Amino acid sequence: MIASAPLLWPVMAAQTLIGVSSSVFGPTVVAIALGLVGRELFDRRQGRNQTFNSAGNVVAAVSMGLIGYYLSNRGIFLFVVAFTIPRCGTSDHSSGPKLTTTWHADWTLEIRGPLPRVLSTC
Repeated sequence: MIASAPLLWPVMAAQTLIGVSSSVFGPTVVAIALGLVGRELFDRRQGRNQTFNSAGNVVAAVSMGLIGYYLSNRGIFLFVVAFTIPRCGTSDHSSGPKLTTTWHADWTLEIRGPLPRVLSTC
């Protein structure tokens, strides 16, 4: 959106989308982590999540800085689009592992299926 039309309203619309998604994404990841590992292992999982978050931010900032310096400022936005396209092809989870969730009376979430075991041991 910003790369194709760097005007006031498209930029404001894109920034609004970024703000809305970032305010929802963080609490969602925290809730998933808490549901997967429980209160006992939550601190360790959250620390690991934030470590990978920070490392990803560093890699993205360095990559975009190099692209902006050596190629063009618009190249930064095209870089983001290029890394989004491969992810779009993986949105069909219909053939993936089936998870079942159950809320208990004490507000704990039980998730059954192969995915929680994999995520909780990463």
